[in-house]
Amino acid sequence: MPDDPAQCGPYLIHFSRKGKRIPVILHGKVRDALLGQQEQWLDSLKQFCQSSIRAGGLRDGIDCDQFAFDLYSLLLGVHLQRFLKYTEIPADEI
Repeated sequence: MPDDPAQCGPYLIHFSRKGKRIPVILHGKVRDALLGQQEQWLDSLKQFCQSSIRAGGLRDGIDCDQFAFDLYSLLLGVHLQRFLKYTEIPADEI
């Protein structure tokens, strides 16, 4: 594993076990599955945006790709904040 996490690309994640951070680089089938799920989720958010425009809930002209990215980023931020704020989260709450 590279000493610099930036060399690992976007799929470097960390697991915590008993207060120790364990870096994991995802590759192969696991990475492909997670990437596929992420793409499906972003596509679902984009479809939600398009449906909302058609229903009149959002104004015409909204960039649904940007909307999906922004909403996903906010959700990830909230999730990350929760883990940063609470170092010990019971496994059944994850």
